[in-house]
Amino acid sequence: MSAITRRPTRLGSGIAVLVAVTAFATLLAPPSVGTLVAAPGVALLGLGLLRGRRAPLTAGSGLVFVGVLVHATTVTDPLLPLVGAAASVVAWDVGEHAISLGEQLGREAPTRQASLTHAAASGLVGLATAGGAFVVYTATSRGQPLAALVLLLFAAVVLTTALRR
Repeated sequence: MSAITRRPTRLGSGIAVLVAVTAFATLLAPPSVGTLVAAPGVALLGLGLLRGRRAPLTAGSGLVFVGVLVHATTVTDPLLPLVGAAASVVAWDVGEHAISLGEQLGREAPTRQASLTHAAASGLVGLATAGGAFVVYTATSRGQPLAALVLLLFAAVVLTTALRR
C-alpha cells in the first residue's frame, strides 16, 4: 500500500490556473496598470497550487482581482472587467477546492467528476453574477461610472465570502 500524496488535484489546479489566465487575458485590451498588478498574481496563484498552500493562492487571486478593479477604471465597456472579476473569484474557488480534495482524499484519488462538477458550478455562479451585474448596468446606465459597477461586484464577493465562513 502506498502513501497518500496530500497535494492539490492536478485537474482542479489546471482548471484554476486556466481560469486565472482567462481573467488576466481580459486585462490585455488595452493593457493598463491593472495588467501589471495582476501579472504576478497569476504566478502566485500557480505557485500556491503547486505547493498546496492556501495563502499564495488567495494572495494571487486577490492580486488578479485588484488588477481587474484597477483596469476597470480605465475602460468604458464593463463586460471584460466583469468577466475578469468573476473569473478571478472562480479561479480562487476552484483552487481552494483542489487543495481541499488533495488534503482529504489525496492526489491519486479519482476526483475528476468532483473537480469538473465544482468548476462548472462555480463558473455558472460567476457567469450569472457577472451577467446580472451587466444587465443591471445596461438597464440603468445613465452616466454611471464603471468603477461603481465593479465595486458593486466587489461588495457581492465580500458578502459571499463572509457568508461562506
